[in-house]
Amino acid sequence: MEGDTSYIESTTTSHFEYERIVTVGPLTVEDAKSLRRRIRDLKTELLEIETDAESDEHAIYEISGLISELTVLVESDRTTLTEALNWPNALLRSSEKWIAIWESDIGKKMLNSRSAKTAENAILVAAITKQVEYTREMIAQFRERKSEHEKNGVAMCNQLKAEIAELDADIHVLRRECLDWEKRAAFNRARTTEMIEQHQGLERSVDEKEMLVAEIKNDINEFERELLALSYTLDQVVFH
Repeated sequence: MEGDTSYIESTTTSHFEYERIVTVGPLTVEDAKSLRRRIRDLKTELLEIETDAESDEHAIYEISGLISELTVLVESDRTTLTEALNWPNALLRSSEKWIAIWESDIGKKMLNSRSAKTAENAILVAAITKQVEYTREMIAQFRERKSEHEKNGVAMCNQLKAEIAELDADIHVLRRECLDWEKRAAFNRARTTEMIEQHQGLERSVDEKEMLVAEIKNDINEFERELLALSYTLDQVVFH
């Protein structure tokens, strides 16, 4: 709603028009109609504001659910990575142990004393050494991916929290505006009721005056008939 000056200007103009109706003088029929239209507009605007507030609250609820899902997903990835890292570490420790044994003096003597079996063991040691190197590289990749996932998850959570904070601020503004509109609508309703009562009083006064005018006209007509009768009587007296 920030930067929407047309909404503020229309509201201000309507409010000035209302102030003109209140302060100029007695309520007219046109003023009453204008005031009723203004009250309907205010009710419509209040309903739109309440609808926007409910929509923002629903969006916050959905974003909160998304944050919860992302948190669960990050924890699941962390658990999976931890479990995946456990067996390479165990294999690495076992491989390093066997490498240390084979590279010791006793291991070398055992290798030299056995022909075919020693050759097989040497091949096995070479394969294990390669496996250890591969395991080390895989562990490094796992750790790098784990760090990247955690970093991305934290950044996304921080971004969502910032968006939620902005939505909370917007909802707070909307609620404050709703309260202002409710107060103004209550004042307008009270003033409208007062003006309607004044208008009804004026209509009753007009009706009474019209009745009085009708009575005066009847009296005048009666007086004219009496004058005619009196004139006729005088004419008869004069002629006789």
